[in-house]
Amino acid sequence: TLAAGSVSVGLQAAAAPRTIRVAVVGCGGRGTGGARMPKNENDYYGQGALGNVINAAALLREQGVAVEIKPVAFADYFLDKAQFAAKKFGIDEANAYGGANGYKKVLERADVDLVLLTTPLNFRPRHTMAAVQAGKHVFAEKGVAVDAPGVRLMIEAAKLATEKKISIVCGTQRRHQRGYL
Repeated sequence: TLAAGSVSVGLQAAAAPRTIRVAVVGCGGRGTGGARMPKNENDYYGQGALGNVINAAALLREQGVAVEIKPVAFADYFLDKAQFAAKKFGIDEANAYGGANGYKKVLERADVDLVLLTTPLNFRPRHTMAAVQAGKHVFAEKGVAVDAPGVRLMIEAAKLATEKKISIVCGTQRRHQRGYL
């Protein structure tokens, strides 16, 4: 996921690492691995999408791209999930937000470069548009919408992202892997 959106986030091989500050909206299994603690740094199920991004950055560093990932905020409808995710990734629980509008608090933060949207699918279009309007790069987990109005909102978000030079990447990468084909 990180490699696909890295060009527009401004990554390049350089001496000083570029730090990408990441927030997660949706702290369940796909977002952060849910309530499960990772067995080790390669336990993707225990770390979710955020763990995938952290691991992708490590692979990029091996290829000479100076990049670091810094988790900075978490939001989930259930505050205890967001707080657990913050603790799991070594972030103060003050950076965890709950409730239906918790994602808005994440998007208001100036220290968020990239937001991982891993909530249930029916929220994806609204969250994506809000993130783009807030000037955040987006990784939106698959799929992108459940109905025609949602698809139209995603198309509008993509157009706005293009105007703002913001990346939106959707989690459909497995559909291109040989084993799945």
